[in-house]
Amino acid sequence: MASWVLHLLGDEQISRMGRGPLSLPDIWWPVLGSLLAAPGRSLSRGAMAGRLWPDKDEDAARHCLATALWRIRSRLPSGQRLLRVDGDSVRLALGRFDFVDVLLLDRRARVALREPQRLQLGRERRRLARALGLYRGAYLQEREQEPIAFERERLRTLYLDALFLLAEAERAAGNWQAARAAAQSLCAVEPLREDAQRLLMTAHVRCGSRALALSQYKKLEQLLASELDIAPMAETRTLAARIGAGEAAAEAPEASSDPARESMLRVRRRLESSIRIIDAVLG
Repeated sequence: MASWVLHLLGDEQISRMGRGPLSLPDIWWPVLGSLLAAPGRSLSRGAMAGRLWPDKDEDAARHCLATALWRIRSRLPSGQRLLRVDGDSVRLALGRFDFVDVLLLDRRARVALREPQRLQLGRERRRLARALGLYRGAYLQEREQEPIAFERERLRTLYLDALFLLAEAERAAGNWQAARAAAQSLCAVEPLREDAQRLLMTAHVRCGSRALALSQYKKLEQLLASELDIAPMAETRTLAARIGAGEAAAEAPEASSDPARESMLRVRRRLESSIRIIDAVLG
């Protein structure tokens, strides 16, 4: 049974199992986010102070940190082991039964991406789906400190890659409802990803919604025209034509290599990610 329960994806909440939410000073969340993004979940006082108060000189930042740590620790239950301050080190002391949504998602997604063959098993797909279901919003979405902004984008990319892998695995297993649900979640966050759009169109057809498949294509076509002034890839157009012609089991053809286009889309995604981080850091 978990002792501490921490939610950082979408909502911010800390509780003890069976005792309900705990109210901590607002600075707790930037402190927690910085520690979770740090190697070993530990930082020196100087490093943490610099990350959380970059606009202050070193002495002033350290004073702010000392005050923040005192306020946090004074509000934690007596004998807590969640936050440890030892000399110049501040670290997160998680126990075996503590639950942190972002850590579970991160672990399960990285395992799936490293060993995709595991998803041939239904129980592994269900485990990954449960973990990805924890992504109810961006990582500490209201916090704009630089290390948190970088971690937010890393987790977003990890989530999307694992979600596509799950959708493909469900498709391969013939679970079209599950494949459609995963593809819908992915396209809602990253609508320019055409491989996911083709999978979603095919899943709509396999689930008996040919009209939804054609509507999805029209939305993609309009989006690409407005955002990039380009048409969908040949494979996507071919799939839409097959669906429109009423082919019973329309499937996307194998994607051919289009290095220039794929390179442009990758650069665009990286630029979007960089711009979000810069905007967050600049406030």
